[in-house]
Amino acid sequence: MKHALVLYGATDLGASEFSADILWATKFKVPDPVLFIQIEQKKVLLVSALEVERAHKEARVDEVILLTAYRGENHESPLISFLKNEGVTHVTTPESMRWSIAQHLHKHFEVSAVRNPFGKERSIKREDELSEIEAAQRAVERAVEKGRQFLKEAEVRGAEIFHPTLPDPVTSHDVRKVIDHDLYDQGYLGIDSIVACGASAADPHCRGEGLLRPHQPIVLDIFPRSLESLYFADQTRTVFKGEPDMMFQKMYAAVLDAQEQSLSLIVPGAKSDTVMQRAQEVLKKHGFPTSVTERPVYGFIHGLGHGVGIEIHELPSIGRSGDILEEGMVVTVEPGLYYSKERSGIPVGGIRIEDMVVVTHTGHRNLTRFAKQLSDMIV
Repeated sequence: MKHALVLYGATDLGASEFSADILWATKFKVPDPVLFIQIEQKKVLLVSALEVERAHKEARVDEVILLTAYRGENHESPLISFLKNEGVTHVTTPESMRWSIAQHLHKHFEVSAVRNPFGKERSIKREDELSEIEAAQRAVERAVEKGRQFLKEAEVRGAEIFHPTLPDPVTSHDVRKVIDHDLYDQGYLGIDSIVACGASAADPHCRGEGLLRPHQPIVLDIFPRSLESLYFADQTRTVFKGEPDMMFQKMYAAVLDAQEQSLSLIVPGAKSDTVMQRAQEVLKKHGFPTSVTERPVYGFIHGLGHGVGIEIHELPSIGRSGDILEEGMVVTVEPGLYYSKERSGIPVGGIRIEDMVVVTHTGHRNLTRFAKQLSDMIV
């Protein structure tokens, strides 16, 4: 039985039916969908006349086939004809394969579907991938520092924050604009950058809108994508404009302790659920309860981290999955606490601290250089 992996998709930023797998396998950026086939170690692209010449020059594959020039017997499609000519009897596709193509393949071959065709391979980063991710991380840090300095230049007047360049009080949009503009100047695209304060910060993926308030946590979760390579980085810091009250300081200390203890467990062979459990235990020990069954949910309500690469969420998952960490994986470690209403003296708000690390043969290397002690986060 001869096996082939068949993928369909485009690889340009913002393209419909984007395929991170095809981009990873070929390094060929194309705005319209193409067909990628791998038979054992042989990689093939089936492309239109519009892209065939560029594909020959740029795609890291063994063969490029012009769709309109490839005809098999009985007027079969180029894809079916090619697979038959190669002696393929079994085809694997991703679960996200376009239904019409999957149905067409079913008529001629035994077909199976998998969730992540290159998931394991992509989770172990090559040196060139690490370079792209680290470059993106440096861009994040420069942009977030611009945002932090913007807040530092502002002044508190009552319950509002004013910046000398603005006629009105500072909003989430104002700080997001500073950060995202700097990212773009560096060649990165800020995608739904999070600048969330108060109750908005208690919702982990809330983008944040409206006025920023003094003495309350302001979550800056920035995860830009390179406009050139399409690789991501990911960092979260929680800042305060003015001294936070004692309970927010305790929350921050608990999250930082949970992160540092979790980081100490990031080594080859570590089970992700064990690392996650350590963070949960630390936060509970500090006196911050969690519930994901009550409404509203509260406490530490998400996984501890995830892989980062061409997609912002890749394998492995650091949580209940039990994924095993291996050398070369790039993962985030991002515990957080979220309370959308006051509970036993815990104020409304959210605090998250996120670093990105690469697993090494002896432990891990932290790719994040940005300060995270509370004293550095009060501006």
